[in-house]
Amino acid sequence: MKKCISCENEQDTGKFCGKCGGEVVVSINGNAESSAELSTSNVAGNLNVPHTTNASSNERVEKVKEHSKMFWNYFVRYIKRPSESFVTGTSEFINALISILIFAIIFGITIYVSISSFVQAALDGLGGLGEFFIGEIESPPFFSIFGSAFLFAIVSMGLVFLALFTVTKFFGPSKTWQELLSYYGAYMLLSSLVGLIGLILFLLNIYVIGSVIVILSFLIMLAIIPTYIINKLLELKSQKLDKFHGYLVYILLFSFVYWIYIKIIADSTIAPMIEQLRSL
Repeated sequence: MKKCISCENEQDTGKFCGKCGGEVVVSINGNAESSAELSTSNVAGNLNVPHTTNASSNERVEKVKEHSKMFWNYFVRYIKRPSESFVTGTSEFINALISILIFAIIFGITIYVSISSFVQAALDGLGGLGEFFIGEIESPPFFSIFGSAFLFAIVSMGLVFLALFTVTKFFGPSKTWQELLSYYGAYMLLSSLVGLIGLILFLLNIYVIGSVIVILSFLIMLAIIPTYIINKLLELKSQKLDKFHGYLVYILLFSFVYWIYIKIIADSTIAPMIEQLRSL
């Protein structure tokens, strides 16, 4: 129902009063609101939704910027002085986890790029013969190769950490797993940086030097960093045996565990491939 604001005449339709020609407003629960006011309120109400969404999006962007800045400061500090992690302890635990994940991501992408480059180079060498004998060849699946390489790097670092934790638990200073992970993550920045250089070289088609750099980054992660950390911790305090013996225990323990891991991978992947070749 609509009501005239001049003579209070009520009518169902129309913008102006049929009796006096005055402005007609909508009557809601006995209260009259003009069409202009209703239009303004509706527009304002509709604008509130995207405004809230935009504010929420901006808040997320600001948080991402803040965390990125914090990690950058962490990177600059510990790439210069990684040994400070022994002083700061678990205060940089989250950044240490991010550092470890970054290495695994870089390693996964590098392995995919290297395999793709190898396949492409092989096809270019064969020319049209490759497509003639093998047929149309699709590019290697990204997620399959990347996921396998990423998981391989994560498990390798997990075995390193397990050996570190075991030796320090029984023979070295009492350290929590968070502390050990914080130490390891700080030193992993160097390995990630070296791995990134190797990835860039692969993207620039500099395969030989790139391969050497990638292998170096993996060796830094697998051998150099953990042996330095265990040496440092046993130097601080060795509870039950000489530092040299504790260092030797770590080398033997990690070598044995990692050999089992590589053997499992070989039996589950390489052995079936050999069997398929034999059946041809």
